[in-house]
Amino acid sequence: MRRFTGLFFRPALFLALAFSVRFAENAAAQTASAAFNVDAAELAAKPIGNKASNVNVWRCQTLSPPDEQDRADGADLTPFVEYVQFMQATGSSPDRDLFLDPNNAAVLDDYDFAPLLNACAVTLSLGARPHIKLSVPTKYSANRNLGDFKTNLYPPDDYEAYGAFVRAMARALAERFGLGEVRRWRFGVLTEFENPGWFRAESGAPEDSREAYFKLYDYSADALAAELGPGVCVGAHAMACSEGLWDERDLLNHCASGVNFKTGKTGSPISFMAVSFYDKKPGEPNDIPLAEVVGRLRARAEEVGLDNLFYGVDEGRILYGIHSGASSADLFQRAVGRTYQAAYDARLFKQMTDADVDYFSSWSYSTGGLYHGIPTPSYYVARLFSRFRHSCPARVERTECAAAEGVEIDAVAGYEPETKTLRLMIYHFKDDYDYAGNALANANVSLPDFAGRKVRVTKWMIDDRVNFFPEWEKDRETYGIGDGSFTWSPDDPGLDSTLTLRDPEARKLYMEELRPRYAKKARLVPEETSADVPRGGALTLETELGPQAVVFYEIGAAEE
Repeated sequence: MRRFTGLFFRPALFLALAFSVRFAENAAAQTASAAFNVDAAELAAKPIGNKASNVNVWRCQTLSPPDEQDRADGADLTPFVEYVQFMQATGSSPDRDLFLDPNNAAVLDDYDFAPLLNACAVTLSLGARPHIKLSVPTKYSANRNLGDFKTNLYPPDDYEAYGAFVRAMARALAERFGLGEVRRWRFGVLTEFENPGWFRAESGAPEDSREAYFKLYDYSADALAAELGPGVCVGAHAMACSEGLWDERDLLNHCASGVNFKTGKTGSPISFMAVSFYDKKPGEPNDIPLAEVVGRLRARAEEVGLDNLFYGVDEGRILYGIHSGASSADLFQRAVGRTYQAAYDARLFKQMTDADVDYFSSWSYSTGGLYHGIPTPSYYVARLFSRFRHSCPARVERTECAAAEGVEIDAVAGYEPETKTLRLMIYHFKDDYDYAGNALANANVSLPDFAGRKVRVTKWMIDDRVNFFPEWEKDRETYGIGDGSFTWSPDDPGLDSTLTLRDPEARKLYMEELRPRYAKKARLVPEETSADVPRGGALTLETELGPQAVVFYEIGAAEE
């Protein structure tokens, strides 16, 4: 259970909610039950916030605005995405480098920031802001080494030249979008800075690599502040969920009390710390839970006096599918297509709420990436959980639980005092890709503040009924589309991309015949009802939960 601090009570707005859940894995299976008390009179002071506020773009040059078909398909990010993260945005490979001639190391200032500026403009058009991951341009390292991700591993030979480059970039951004606007953006220094596949000193020694990163961080932060002013939001993204070349927590010590390599003063500014968090594949979770991954960083930050940082997950979810494509078992979108992903994400958002993690940055939410495609169930989970952003966590107590081994039925509740809206998310999850259990939920809601009045109840059910992927798996069998028709794992929902579904005949069938039917299926329509709350203040909600299903409720005053 979450340990609530800073509780406050609002007797006039008292809402108490109790519900029970029972389920059967199949008709002959043993039934199980879980019961919860949710007390919206006992709230944490800090709102839940928008956990789904960030998305990733692998290369900013590829970001394009949505078109009318994207809007029609329904994968619209504007209701919840607040930041778009550009990975290694300022260079490290010829297709990323922001120069007129990336290969001419004799000229270090032939800057061409147009690709980055264009990507920032698209981001703003979505109602979001950029989160720019700084990186080392290829020609700034004479002995460049393209590592695991085909990007330059090595630090710059001349940190002053690198600092001038970052200053020029910040100046170009401010000239294009205005200083006040750009100061609201976020900047990170590298991707997974202690991952030797992303960055290391030429010697490869941990201590040399750590010092090279400290130096890169200091020069980056100083260059941003020189152009954008002090207080600009700058931080770092550690791998953290697995062992790196050096202890990522050392950066916090450096920022708090180390000697700044650029200024010679003590410390370096830092606003946030982010981590990666990946499970290997369905059924094979990470050895370290998310709360512990972030908790280690938070504990060190507070130990050294950095009390005001915020924390996020800059990339993650699931690395590999159950099945392998022609080239690999990697999940291109780091997500699976089955409704498993919906319950997985709901569970992750609960863990983040309990551990006070501010955001999770996902790779994609549709069949074509961010919004160029059909929405997936995890898109709906993200969009609906973002509605909790202004809700304060309500106290949830599980009073009874008798579930089959490995099955989780859990909930997050929040109350928004200003609008008098109770929000509730219940998920039914098992870390088993083939799990087929069903659930019955019976929620008995005590609403004394609405006793004798009418309430509005809105319900969204996210299950196989709004997910086309199970039909696609059946169609694959019907039409003989085998695993070899895919480059990456066929469990990935990114079917619009040739990087996933590569076979020409299979693509033609999917795009021309099957996709239009799938787009119609993947529609989430809320069920809206009104109910008269008896004078005793009790209201009963009943629902059925399929395997890996997630249900959202909103309860508020009905219009008179």
